[in-house]
Amino acid sequence: MYITHIELYQYRNAQQIHYAFSEGLVVVSGNNGLGKTNLLESIFVGCMNFSPRTRKEKDQVLWGQKEFSIKIRGSLNQESFEQLFIWKEGTGREIRNAGVTLKVQDKLPGKFPCVWFGPDDITLITGGPVLRRRFLDVLLAQTTLGYLEIHREYQQILKQRNFLLKEGSLQSSQETFHILSEQLAEKGAFLIKARLEFCKEFLPWIGLFYNKISQGKDSFHLKYQGSFKTDFEGASKESIQQAFFEILTKNQSEEEKNGQTLYGPHRDNLLFLLAGRPASQFGSQGQKRLCALSLRLAEAACLKLKKNVVPLLLLDDVFAELDPTRRLVLSDCIKEYEQAIIATPWEADLSFVPHQSLSLKRPD
Repeated sequence: MYITHIELYQYRNAQQIHYAFSEGLVVVSGNNGLGKTNLLESIFVGCMNFSPRTRKEKDQVLWGQKEFSIKIRGSLNQESFEQLFIWKEGTGREIRNAGVTLKVQDKLPGKFPCVWFGPDDITLITGGPVLRRRFLDVLLAQTTLGYLEIHREYQQILKQRNFLLKEGSLQSSQETFHILSEQLAEKGAFLIKARLEFCKEFLPWIGLFYNKISQGKDSFHLKYQGSFKTDFEGASKESIQQAFFEILTKNQSEEEKNGQTLYGPHRDNLLFLLAGRPASQFGSQGQKRLCALSLRLAEAACLKLKKNVVPLLLLDDVFAELDPTRRLVLSDCIKEYEQAIIATPWEADLSFVPHQSLSLKRPD
């Protein structure tokens, strides 16, 4: 997949602007503060229907304005596409594909798949479990049939169950609470099983890319950490569902005291290991960045395999902290893609000749 044009209206620091892109390696350069990251973000939003930097559309609108739009044109599997993303204060988002407004169920991530890597991705290693769960959920929503729908249903049931726990009204709602617990265990078991299967497939990819970029220094692994069961090896969906329901029943009084559901996939975690030790605690800053980069490259490889679509790569200032040898290795990795758009303050940092150079300048 690649894009050929983007039109921005009142997005971030852009009042109204248009860019054209070539296939292959595209470099966006310029001093800090000119909007390189914003441009890459707008491409991601225009293709994937959400931002990799914030969950609030109002944070993306030009200061003082109440709406923005992003129009993307490109090619997916040799077929042209056009998508328009509009956000307005008060009415929210509207997405049009080839001029047709999409229904809610069609606004799924990944129809025009992109993979984003930015400096903040180090928080996938150092940040809280919610960031790693989101990473998993977004990728599974694109690659696993029914995952997004089940995830939404799980969240709705969880909200109802937490309401009863928080309000302290279980005595009069025991039957309803029991049904919600059963439903939560059923939906949760599907999510956990899908995550486990994905992690098993994903593990070789992250190890491969980390080994390639680090030149064989250390090994990089991941382990799925359950909130109620530490080892799911070989577990069936039915056994996970039973174990989940049992822990909910056993710990009902504890959850009543806390006013929330304490166990389930919404509390699970991904543990990243370097040479068998937690990367967040024992890895250097450089190692953590390589781990995050390996995750994104593995994500792209997984999308290629699972969706039979070559995703667009968006790399924000990724070469700056790599030594010359690792820059060459990363360059070789991204040359396999139909298009990779790289933002950098200095084009001289790069170890390849791009197909297109786009230099951002401060308006007169």
